[in-house]
Amino acid sequence: MNSAPELITQARLPRWSLPAAWPMHGAQPMLADLRLRGGRIEAITPHAGVRTDGWSLHGAPVQDLVIMRLIKHLSAQYSAHFSPIVRPRGLNEVSFRTLMMLYANQAGVHASLLSEATGETRTNITRICDELAHKGLLLRHPGVEDRRRVVLELTRKGVMLIERLLPKVWSELERGLRTLNTSEKRDLERLLKKLATAFDTF
Repeated sequence: MNSAPELITQARLPRWSLPAAWPMHGAQPMLADLRLRGGRIEAITPHAGVRTDGWSLHGAPVQDLVIMRLIKHLSAQYSAHFSPIVRPRGLNEVSFRTLMMLYANQAGVHASLLSEATGETRTNITRICDELAHKGLLLRHPGVEDRRRVVLELTRKGVMLIERLLPKVWSELERGLRTLNTSEKRDLERLLKKLATAFDTF
């Protein structure tokens, strides 16, 4: 069921974010009316007959809002392409990431480290690992150096599943990011890390 659209009128948007043929009011782009749905811009049209100083979102950091909406949009688009690959196998994004991290560390991973690496709470990671263990995809055993610490590792079934899924996931990822060259990807990674660090320090 589609959610109701969100309407924003008379927004002053930065010139770079507007279509090339966007009409101007003197040296400034005309104000914009936006229709949003699910965090995505469905439509953007010039707000005809309104002076550029008649902005209704007084003081709003529009460029910042555009950046955050783009990040949200990219995340939603990635999930939309990703889910059809893993969902038929009874997985979601978090359970797949859990399997992938265990696959990258086949000697086993402590549950606490897995929680930190995935960004999930320990309670949620425990629930996810319970589900994966029930499906025969991972097993738990006491640690060698500290038997009180539980170590998680993939079963042979888990390894076979992740090896079937990874090429499909990599293909979708590469298809989405091939519009950027190596230098652009490096710059984007640097900027996103900088932004993530800033939000982590709130």
